[in-house]
Amino acid sequence: MYKKIVKQLEKQIWDRIGAKPFLKQVDFHKKEAVALVRDCVSSGSLSEVVQEGNYTGSRILTLCRPLMERLCSQEPEEGWLKYAYDLCVDGLFPENSSVDQNLQTQSLQIQNRQAQRAAAFYLEILGAFLDVLPSIRAVKPGYFFEFATAEELKDCESAQEYRAFLEWFRRERVYEMMWLGAETTDFDSLGHVAGVHRIAMHAARQLYQLGVPVDLGLISGAAAGHDIGKYGCHGEEVKRIPYLHYYYTEQWFKRHRLTNIGHIAANHSTWDLELENLSVENLLLIYADFRVKSVGRDEDGKEIITYFTLKEAFHVILNKLDHVDAAKENRYRKVYAKLKDFEDYMIHLGVDTDLLAARPKRTEHVDPAIMSPAETVQLLKYMAVDHNIGLMNVLQSDRSFATVQEAARSEKNWKNSRAYISVFEEYFTYMSRRQKVLTLNFLYEHLMHKEGDVRRQAAALMGKIIVNFDEDYRKELPKNASKKAADEQGSGLRLWEKYLSMMLVPDHKVIEKHRRWVGFALKIVVETVLSQCKPQEREAYLQKLLDRYRRFDQDDITAFTMLDTLLAIPLDFLSLEERKTLLSFACSLSGRDSMEIRAGVLRYFQYFAERVQPEESEKQMIETALSSMKTDDDIALAYVRDQLIRGKEKKELWRDAAMQDVVSDIFLKNMKIATPWTIKEINIQMLLDDLMEDPNANALQVAAHLSNLLKVSERITVRHTAGRALLRTAPLLTRDQRNEIAIELNKGLETGEYEFSKYIPEYLGQFVLWLHPLELDEFLRDLKKFLVSVNDRVVCVALD
Repeated sequence: MYKKIVKQLEKQIWDRIGAKPFLKQVDFHKKEAVALVRDCVSSGSLSEVVQEGNYTGSRILTLCRPLMERLCSQEPEEGWLKYAYDLCVDGLFPENSSVDQNLQTQSLQIQNRQAQRAAAFYLEILGAFLDVLPSIRAVKPGYFFEFATAEELKDCESAQEYRAFLEWFRRERVYEMMWLGAETTDFDSLGHVAGVHRIAMHAARQLYQLGVPVDLGLISGAAAGHDIGKYGCHGEEVKRIPYLHYYYTEQWFKRHRLTNIGHIAANHSTWDLELENLSVENLLLIYADFRVKSVGRDEDGKEIITYFTLKEAFHVILNKLDHVDAAKENRYRKVYAKLKDFEDYMIHLGVDTDLLAARPKRTEHVDPAIMSPAETVQLLKYMAVDHNIGLMNVLQSDRSFATVQEAARSEKNWKNSRAYISVFEEYFTYMSRRQKVLTLNFLYEHLMHKEGDVRRQAAALMGKIIVNFDEDYRKELPKNASKKAADEQGSGLRLWEKYLSMMLVPDHKVIEKHRRWVGFALKIVVETVLSQCKPQEREAYLQKLLDRYRRFDQDDITAFTMLDTLLAIPLDFLSLEERKTLLSFACSLSGRDSMEIRAGVLRYFQYFAERVQPEESEKQMIETALSSMKTDDDIALAYVRDQLIRGKEKKELWRDAAMQDVVSDIFLKNMKIATPWTIKEINIQMLLDDLMEDPNANALQVAAHLSNLLKVSERITVRHTAGRALLRTAPLLTRDQRNEIAIELNKGLETGEYEFSKYIPEYLGQFVLWLHPLELDEFLRDLKKFLVSVNDRVVCVALD
């Protein structure tokens, strides 16, 4: 039996010594390295170690000492074991290395190089022993890693990333480092990490057998590497290891481009359970980490690692928490309850959580019809956990996520398109960066959707994703890492710049109609970004936007898009110089021939004058632009221009001199498709201003006109403007007039043309509250009839 084990060991040693990465590290040819080891480590000496059954780092060091002395004549001051351990730690986090090569003399550097070679040979031979020990059961179960097999990885999305993780785990000698750490330090990190891996994989394998969508590669890699960041803490940081190691763990995985595994590994804090939705891999890692804890030290001062039940672990951890007050204890009980629900869910499925059985047991489930209230509540919890696991699996996997987006792209029903966007809105905070980029591309395409509601929803979500693109690091940062972490942020800002360009100047293949739709959506994106970004980041986002307004050479479509977007920029965010920048842009367009652009300029001047007290220089800029603006080709432009020049007292003059002659003209223009929507909005304001001055003049006519615009206008913006104006006319109408308008709008619901009728309920529902109770009851009876209509579109608007 010993001979067989020795042969296994020899094979492992020659495989490791002959590996290219190792030979490159020690600067040896393969034949030289193999010959050196054969001379110093004989089969007989290997057999002695095996017969003794002593596989400690010290015993393997005794075996390797002749080899190491040939490579380096002088043993390091701290001893070979500690030196080898420190060498591994420095290899994991070279930026935190305790050895500064620049400060060493040439002789010390040569000596250090020789010691590194010697330690590297020793670590490879130690690693060969560690590879063999699990197969001969020479190690306690909680001290080796039973990694996912090739068979288990067949259906794993993360298989390629997991294999890369195993390669780095071996190349950077993480297992050897933890093995030596148990001897050279007072901490038993190996016992904890391997224990967490054991519990997590024990449960994960059974869930996998039961058909739960768990990625075994993802959970294995995350569990094995979840505490690797503890080795990145140095100096004063050692006292804060429980708080700082998450950051260094994330850095190690990022450096090796192990994004998905690293995301799980770095978010294993108990407080991460406060997030609303977590993947099953997240839950498994936090659950396993919760149960494997240190309970003190033995006679030699070494840490004792113990497996607890969930309930026992709760009390152990509660006693360890710093500064526990009532609020913190309640917070902790809440996250514990979430873990308990997850454990109960696994037990409900038949998973063994006590490490006694490798396969799940068959469980008998009670029929819901005969459940007690308590059992029903418990089943609802299990259904919620199961649903969350399934959905998070879809969103976590790049392949399934892409499939969902392709299904959303091919969707013909606009309501289903909105539903897809709503799902992305609910869960975008849990998406990876790559998934957020894919979602932004998907949403940008939907800015050209034929339905205005879909475009608006897509634009608002784009803004939210951009400002939340950089993950908000919720844990404590090391002092020397704060600046670096801040420097790594800014991807959201780059995306902001990218989509500003794409929305202002879309690809040349985009037709003009779609180009305008994309441009109109920019206002919503800007509004969302500036309102939801962090206060300390607002200036950066704002400057990227203002840079666009420092150029005055845009074509008419782009210029109008930028004018329209100006109304979404809060003026209280701006300095005087920045306000002048925007005013200069608007003034530069005042001489254009396009009526749409001139109307846009006047709208911005109105917006500006209503929200700030202009400085003298700003007043001068506006007056100069107004004096040179052509407004004689449309009454709406002249109306706004005169209001801006002469102020509100001029309204009475307008009403007497002009309005009596142009009301019917306005009604006609507003119903024409060729009339720019900006002109229609000004026309609506003119009608409303005139009505407020003399409520008896044209109240019913104006209200009827506004209701028609609400029902049939091509532009959504005009519909909403007309709807809001209609609500302002309601108190000016008589009882019979209100009833007449309500009936007309009610007929609009009956058409069944949902693309027209869907905007009516928002305003009709408010308008009918002005009806007399008798008419209101009659209106409600009509709505009840709609609810039994064979046309589902009529039913839909009635419910709205």
